[in-house]
Amino acid sequence: MRNLHTKLIGLAFVSLLLAGVVVISYHPPAAALFGNSKKTACDALGSSCGTGAVTVGDIIKSIIGILSYVVGVAAVIMVIIGGFRYITSNGDSNQISSAKNTIIYALIGLVIAVLARAIVAFVFNRL
Repeated sequence: MRNLHTKLIGLAFVSLLLAGVVVISYHPPAAALFGNSKKTACDALGSSCGTGAVTVGDIIKSIIGILSYVVGVAAVIMVIIGGFRYITSNGDSNQISSAKNTIIYALIGLVIAVLARAIVAFVFNRL
């Protein structure tokens, strides 16, 4: 009975995590956020898309944005893998602790990625 209970908790955890990923990954179009004005959207994003000039800061911001996205996706995938390993552990304490470590380390990596992006944004806003 305990094994079934553990599997149901793990399945609920993975289901909630997937639902969260779907909700978080929805990005409304810029026009919905800033109206139909390209200039307003560019100003709000802090981009120089209206002038045609691309600065080194814009390139670095784009690269960091892409890397942050990749790290975030990798962390979410690792949390899902850890949840799946937790579900399929069959009560083996070594497998359970390994699955928990995978989930914990993935969440720590996700927090570090979010903090790194916030620090970089803070530094670029100061320059």
